[in-house]
Amino acid sequence: MLSKNWVPVHKAEKILEIKRDELHRMRDDGTFKLGKHYGAGPLTRSRDTYYWNIPLVEKQLNAMHNTAQSAA
Repeated sequence: MLSKNWVPVHKAEKILEIKRDELHRMRDDGTFKLGKHYGAGPLTRSRDTYYWNIPLVEKQLNAMHNTAQSAA
């Protein structure tokens, strides 16, 4: 059974207030790491059905936001 921290992409979009395409872009460019930020669950059939670790994704997004602000 998956932890309550891990949710499918349609729920991650709503919780994180970020579009699926942006999550996929950051997954593909290495911003998010397999097994840490996203992974396959028991019902995963394609990359579009990965599960997302909300607390760790939020932490990464906040770190990126803070870095961008301090660089400005």
